[in-house]
Amino acid sequence: MATTVESLAAARRHHRAGELAQAERIYRQVLQVDPNHAEALYLLGEACRHLRKLDEAAVCFRRLLTIQPGNAEAWNYLGVVHLNRGKLDEATACYQEAVRLQPDLFAAQNNLGDALLKQGKLEQAEACLRQALLLRPDRGELHYNLGKVLQARGQGAEARTCLERAVRLKPDLAQGHSSLGILLVQEGEDDAALPYFEQAVRLQPREASAHSNLATALVEQGKAPEAADHYREALRLNPNCIAALGNVAIHDLFPLTDDQIGRIHTLLTHPRLPLAEASILHFALANLRSRAGDDEGAFDHFHQGNALRRRLYQQTGGAFDPEAHRRETDRRIRTFTPEYFRRVEGFGLDTETPLFIVGMPRSGTTLVEQILSRHPAVFGAGELADVGRLAEALNAPAGGHPPYADLMDRQKVQVLAGRHLERLTRLGGAALRVSDKMPTNSLHLGLIATLFPHARIVHCRRDPLDTCVSCYLQHFHGLNFTYDLTDLGAFYREYERLMAHWRAALPLRLLEVSYEELVSNQEEVSRRMVAFCGLDWDERCLSFHENPRPVHTRSTLQVRRPIYTSSVGRWKRYEKHLQPLREALTAPEGEASGSHA
Repeated sequence: MATTVESLAAARRHHRAGELAQAERIYRQVLQVDPNHAEALYLLGEACRHLRKLDEAAVCFRRLLTIQPGNAEAWNYLGVVHLNRGKLDEATACYQEAVRLQPDLFAAQNNLGDALLKQGKLEQAEACLRQALLLRPDRGELHYNLGKVLQARGQGAEARTCLERAVRLKPDLAQGHSSLGILLVQEGEDDAALPYFEQAVRLQPREASAHSNLATALVEQGKAPEAADHYREALRLNPNCIAALGNVAIHDLFPLTDDQIGRIHTLLTHPRLPLAEASILHFALANLRSRAGDDEGAFDHFHQGNALRRRLYQQTGGAFDPEAHRRETDRRIRTFTPEYFRRVEGFGLDTETPLFIVGMPRSGTTLVEQILSRHPAVFGAGELADVGRLAEALNAPAGGHPPYADLMDRQKVQVLAGRHLERLTRLGGAALRVSDKMPTNSLHLGLIATLFPHARIVHCRRDPLDTCVSCYLQHFHGLNFTYDLTDLGAFYREYERLMAHWRAALPLRLLEVSYEELVSNQEEVSRRMVAFCGLDWDERCLSFHENPRPVHTRSTLQVRRPIYTSSVGRWKRYEKHLQPLREALTAPEGEASGSHA
């Protein structure tokens, strides 16, 4: 009869060979003889974890910790089991205990940083991962998780450096390739991003999320059939892939089966379903109900999806604050006066390259850029976050008092403008105009006028109710004012107030474009826009829907179609639900617009 030592040796050989069922059987035989054999408990826990027998794995690690409470690796693996069971708080506590017991256990530090990121505790996550990197700077996993944290904190440049280092140190890290692809898409570097998504699929062809990420990138490039193929594969590999179910329904890429729709409903009953995932599933059902003509059912799911997104932002401290936003509008109006623009006259760069397309989200900015970027002299860079990040960075040390604008001098302006122009030139090459269609750049037109006094501004306008309702019906990420009708109305009022100020004070060329006029009289308005850009007319601008450029917006597939007018007056379908929005839009200036339950 084999000794315990011989049995464990045989079990380890099975374990290393991936024959986990055989290894599990021998570990259990050893534990029948010696129920407190620490090594057998540890290895059985690991085998059960890989076999997805998570409850049994948790029992093994807990038993081991009653024998060896100072075993940091056991605490770490118990945390992994808890995470796999969806128990994030318990997992975090286990990782923290592992790190307390063994501060140099980089796996526990890495797992703790990832858990803190999932909890939205970004500062703590960053500190944890930076500490781990001091111990093991050669570990790609640590650079990957730090990159994700920095990406979540809006520090795109440093996040990119971390993710590039992660895939260089660990080329088989599929998640690293996917995350780097996502970041490059956000930075407008689509051609550079696609190979990373493709590499992630090559590395993990049986990983549903890899196919789903690639599919999303293909959607943004207008390659709907290829995207649909990868979403189908994602759902074949994981029928509960929430990103695939949600995006297929939202973009109407192919009809979901009754079983798949049933899965959406079942997933929504899971008590530990993350808020972000529950939100996308509600938006999926909302779009399905809307296409079926059930406006009441659709609006109910839109409402639930938005409420979940708002709760998520409240939990992480990022919820929209109407009063704070109103004060910020006051500050901009007080700061960027005609006197200010006279003071900084001549500070900026003498270039006509930058073209900014601004307005509310869903006001037609994507359509306008698609039309203009069909002109051979215009490069459409999409929604660039650069100006907003620059304004935020300038505000940070000034604290808003005095406003950063008071600290601007010729040298600083020239440096900042030069960096941004270099970025635009890198994206647009030899194009005479490079457009940035980030709608919320309307907040930063004072800074834009300082940096680029010869820039052109196209301001897209649309009926207020249509604009706000269209925002509410989109599954936006990051636009925290779009998750509540009262917040939407409050934001819209301040947007109108600020744009009125810019019209009066801004020393820039500004063209107003009405969405309703554009869709009803495409050629006349398109000619007007091209002339405003200082360019000769080009007939290709009328075939904007044939534009091959990637489009990173919820309008991504809509702008692949010829002009249509069905979105005009869409708010009327949901009229009975819009009283909070109407009240917020018409609230007296300076007065709080309603309250939240």
